[in-house]
Amino acid sequence: MVKQHYQNRIFMKTIIMKKLLYLIIPLFFLFNNSSSKCGDVSSSFNLSLYDGGNFTAIFNNGESSQVTDEIEYNNIEAGKYYLKVIKESPKVPAVPDVIFSDYIIIPQDCKVFAVIDESNRLYIYKKISDFSHYTGSRHNCDCNCEYCQKCIYKTGKIGETETGNDDCYSKSMNEKDFNDALKIISDKQFEATKVDIGKQVADANTLTCAQLREMLKTLSFEDSKIQLAEYAYDKLCDPKNFMKVYDVFSFESSIQMLQQYVSRKNKN
Repeated sequence: MVKQHYQNRIFMKTIIMKKLLYLIIPLFFLFNNSSSKCGDVSSSFNLSLYDGGNFTAIFNNGESSQVTDEIEYNNIEAGKYYLKVIKESPKVPAVPDVIFSDYIIIPQDCKVFAVIDESNRLYIYKKISDFSHYTGSRHNCDCNCEYCQKCIYKTGKIGETETGNDDCYSKSMNEKDFNDALKIISDKQFEATKVDIGKQVADANTLTCAQLREMLKTLSFEDSKIQLAEYAYDKLCDPKNFMKVYDVFSFESSIQMLQQYVSRKNKN
């Protein structure tokens, strides 16, 4: 009788342990998968000049890069890095000219696209999280990790005044008129019609880069965006901020085309 009771206790303990294992094992895989969804991809940093010009760069006090119009550093851990950008000056004979020298912050698990603007400032125009699946279009942050909860795309607002004492914004199209024009463009069905109205708005008004960016967002195709961006370039009161429209483009080739366009305009 005692032996039978002892065997029953052993049997019950075995059943309980099996049930616990059935509960623990799925939880292990659940937590393991959720933690690996974020945080297992190192970052990347892509750099170019606003005019598509050639340069060399020194990243994190490493060796100087080859002369190039675009450079990308991959497999970077999140943190603070020193960046020096050197461009040959137009002087004769040509001499190296340091156009940027400062520390930059690389966020975790992010593909960062940056450009050195006309005033030799570094401007980050696009950040893409979870870029292991990047296909050229924006990624919607759907991960529950702390980084993705804070992940937002640089959108900007109409009337932003990042140009300091520049009186450009007092001369540009007022917000009400611009919003009315933007609604007319948005309501049109055909892409070509949207582009034509956008050109008419640019012809009749002085625009800011922030306003041009909002107009470009109403367009669906890269070719249409490039066409309107190039057309409106001469109508901008703050062309030095032109790189701020880059984040509405899905493909880097489109941005390179605009950089080459700006370079040609500046040489004329």
